[in-house]
Amino acid sequence: TDVTLPSTSLDSSNDIHTSILTLDQVTLEYIGEYTCTAVNEGGEMSDMINVNVYVPLPVVTISPESVNVSYNSTVTLTCNVQSLTTPSITWRSNTEVILPSISFASDSHL
Repeated sequence: TDVTLPSTSLDSSNDIHTSILTLDQVTLEYIGEYTCTAVNEGGEMSDMINVNVYVPLPVVTISPESVNVSYNSTVTLTCNVQSLTTPSITWRSNTEVILPSISFASDSHL
């Protein structure tokens, strides 16, 4: 994870101290609760923020778009998935899941 150490500055006109924590190239590992705590002679105060990471939906395209197949022949369908994270890919025929077998091969490296 790329975390820039907090930097602190002071605006002396109104006694405001600022600390900045920068999270670079955010991934799912960054999800969680972050707390900033300040301590001085008067005591301690904290504030908390929850960080959630939005992952866009995958883009799925199957090629060819349409196919007519002769009886007892072979057809190859390709599912291309564009995703920022590694997706789980499942094929279905109508509503039934097609499990990998001798007649069906899944290559997750495409």
